[in-house]
Amino acid sequence: TKSTLVGIGANYTYIQTASFLAGLVKWRGISFGTGFIYTYNKTDFTIEMDEIEEPISYAGPPNVNGNLVLDPSFIIGVKSNTYSIPFDVTTSVQLLWALNFTLGIGIDFVFGSTDINLESDGKVYTELTGYSGSITPGSYNVDASTKNQKPSWIRQRIMTGIGFNILAVKIDVPVIIYPFDSAIAVGVTAGVVW
Repeated sequence: TKSTLVGIGANYTYIQTASFLAGLVKWRGISFGTGFIYTYNKTDFTIEMDEIEEPISYAGPPNVNGNLVLDPSFIIGVKSNTYSIPFDVTTSVQLLWALNFTLGIGIDFVFGSTDINLESDGKVYTELTGYSGSITPGSYNVDASTKNQKPSWIRQRIMTGIGFNILAVKIDVPVIIYPFDSAIAVGVTAGVVW
């Protein structure tokens, strides 16, 4: 497996932080963000399967019995190159200096392509009794790959999350929901601030 993720981002706070109730509640204002993200992923693996045997017989003379044997393997791979340009608007609220709640919406413009490789090949031969001649083994190859598939070029998302401030330790649990793709991403980040 090979993967690369490179990106750059920029954020601008349009409305600054405001405090309420002697600082017990802080509104972090409204932030706008954008950037550019390049993602490359390549995964390949081979599946070796057990041999498949099918009995065969021939009422001679001579009488021939045995098996037709298929020795298969599968090669599965995915290669993708995607370029994303995100735009988002977020806000957050801090309570009691210890909890942060985040909410935002965004849209990603996505370009690129994905190749899905699915190939199968193997040997075909016989194991016979009662036959003294020679039989040339066979082989097969099947290619069911799908090439150059384009992603959905617009992906809407809802962003939320919760954060915890414990002295100098900060822990965030961001959640990204893609409502039109039936997908959700959850992460955990931790850091120390001094």
